[in-house]
Amino acid sequence: MATFNEVWRDILQRLCEGTEIPNWSYESGYTGNATRIERLNYDEVVVTGKNTKGPRSVPRIDFQTVFEHWGRYKQGLVPRGEIAGISRNATYILSVLHWLEQPNEAE
Repeated sequence: MATFNEVWRDILQRLCEGTEIPNWSYESGYTGNATRIERLNYDEVVVTGKNTKGPRSVPRIDFQTVFEHWGRYKQGLVPRGEIAGISRNATYILSVLHWLEQPNEAE
């Protein structure tokens, strides 16, 4: 299993401005909405989406906190509501983490 630092490095290397990530959750699969990557830097990913009012900063620490539950979440062992309680950016983070694991999309 990858460490968070390895995953964060992948996020910064594989995502680029303008990339659209299909929104995904364990419970619903692909939702039909998307998260657009606006900017990346060492401490944050800035995104926009259907329900955002302008660009939203998703801090690295939010990614790290959600990542601690990622393995169990994607197995259906942690409910989405619990993840949402950890970060208000759960939709974007879960979608990016899922996207990274899709071999055809993340290359």
